Amino acid sequence: MIVDLVRKNGQTLIVVTHEPELAVFGDRVLHIKDGKVEREEINENPVRNMPVPETKDKPVT
Repeated sequence: MIVDLVRKNGQTLIVVTHEPELAVFGDRVLHIKDGKVEREEINENPVRNMPVPETKDKPVT
């Protein structure tokens, strides 16, 4: 997974989304409103492993 590669290489990955469910994967979550940081959350226990979803027709490999 790309997150594993980023962490292994000491890099930063920025994800911009409107899906709060994705926040569980981040070490830090910034909430932005009207172009300004409204608040910051530090995630002490980010999810490290995500199950691979299956497609309707066949499993993802």
